[in-house]
Amino acid sequence: LAMLAVLGATAALLYRQQGQGAGASQDRLARQSANTVTDPHLARRLIRCLEHETLYRRPGLKVSDLARCLKVPDYKVSQAIVHDLGHDNFNRLINVYRIREAKARLSDPDEADVSILSVSLDCGFNSLGPFNRAFKAETGFTPTQFRKHTQKRNGV
Repeated sequence: LAMLAVLGATAALLYRQQGQGAGASQDRLARQSANTVTDPHLARRLIRCLEHETLYRRPGLKVSDLARCLKVPDYKVSQAIVHDLGHDNFNRLINVYRIREAKARLSDPDEADVSILSVSLDCGFNSLGPFNRAFKAETGFTPTQFRKHTQKRNGV
């Protein structure tokens, strides 16, 4: 009986510690979110930098490259991307711009002869595989399917 009492007490203690640990980590996350100061002005500057300077076309673009362009620390750029612009992360934001341009180019009858590889490289992707995956995730089509679909829709 004494052994069962010790095991029961140990189990209760472990259960209590796990509950407090989970609550403590949730409290810490809530405090971090509350302490995150967003900067809508920085978010507008970031968008301007991406759109007007077309930085998203640079292969291998990093958060630090954007931070250097904006003259702010990397973490502020990441905060603006997640909290002000609502993207999951830097790569998702950049892929939105790259895929948007790729869709426009693949839909353009004047660019029907441009290879998909050329389009992907011009939009900033390093190779065809990541481009195809990102494109399909965004549109539901492969780039080839998208081009054929838009050509049919446009009567080309």
